[in-house]
Amino acid sequence: MKKFLFSVALAGALSGSAYAESSGFILGLGLGGGAALNVAGVGAGGTGGLAGANSVGTSNTAVFLGARLGYQMFVDEANGFRFYVSDFLGYAQYPDSASTTPENPVSHRLNMLLDLNADYLYNWSTMGVDAGFYVGFGGGAIFTIPVGNFTWAASAPAMSAGASLAVNAGLRTSINDRHQIEFGVKAGFGFFARGSVRDNAVSAVVLGHATYTIKL
Repeated sequence: MKKFLFSVALAGALSGSAYAESSGFILGLGLGGGAALNVAGVGAGGTGGLAGANSVGTSNTAVFLGARLGYQMFVDEANGFRFYVSDFLGYAQYPDSASTTPENPVSHRLNMLLDLNADYLYNWSTMGVDAGFYVGFGGGAIFTIPVGNFTWAASAPAMSAGASLAVNAGLRTSINDRHQIEFGVKAGFGFFARGSVRDNAVSAVVLGHATYTIKL
């Protein structure tokens, strides 16, 4: 009988340990790396296809720092949402070494992605530590600034700007309701209009990051 009562009490204690993360403003810092496939000159002199006759395809890699500021809310112990603005500032090499020639050397750029995001959060709760995943989307602006060996300097402005659209996904954990650590991926597209980076340009971008977030 004592064992039965102890088992019931233990089960009740464990079931009662699940709790909803509190709502609040969040501030995060992260770092990571990324890669992009780019098609510049889309539609330039083409005959109806995506890439025109004067299009150029390249790829680049980057390392970056990230920051976010927003608001997080949970409707119960498992389901929540967050809305935030994020900024990724990266140092990129463009194009990759496989495309490098004496006439087309590696160039170096500063890239910045500034966007608004909305994520769905799901947790399975344990005692003091929550673990789960998130999925969402974001959209905003992307900027690229040449800082060396820019082969199109005669025709391109000092800074180019475009629009971005991406999906977010990753794993996260919350410790003592305030400290959060996550490993995530942001994957999407950047669109540059004619007159920026060598006429029209489209980039497919993947960013992987580790982020620490504190609830304010």
